[in-house]
This record gives sequence, C-alpha cells and structure tokens, in this order.
Amino acid sequence: MSEDGGAGEPLSGDQKREIAVWFLANAPTGEIHYVAKDVRALLGDDAAYEAAAAEAYPEYNKTHLLSLQLPDRSGDVNNHHNLWGD
Repeated sequence: MSEDGGAGEPLSGDQKREIAVWFLANAPTGEIHYVAKDVRALLGDDAAYEAAAAEAYPEYNKTHLLSLQLPDRSGDVNNHHNLWGD
C-alpha cells in the first residue's frame, strides 16, 4: 500500500486472472454461475475473465464430479477421473 493510504499499484492482467481463477475454482457447489457473474462485473475486463474461466471451469467441474450407481444396476455414471476410488 502506498503511504497516502491509497490502494497502491493497479493489478496486472495476470494478477486479475489469478484472483478470478481462485474465486471461480473455489465457488460453492452449484453457485459458480453467481460467482462468475460477480467476478466478470468486478474485473471489468472480458479478456481477463475469459482466460480465468477457461482455466477455472475444468478444475471446478472436476472437483465437483459425482460418481453414481443406478438403483436398477442398468449402468453406472462413472467418475472417469477416479478421484474417490470404488
């Protein structure tokens, strides 16, 4: 922070992207669309948002996958990343 109490230097595009990625990747389950809307508005930089979204969405989707076994055993919905084992 600067001595006069200001916010200091403006953030670079990479810093904005990194912060946006963190917020998007750590959005609560089922809430990423709300977080994304707010992040996009706060950034005010569509290029930085698009880069962050391209990086964060795959990570978010991977960590929020579910592996389900269908009740009639007609098939399984598999977690192809096998994050949780059997």
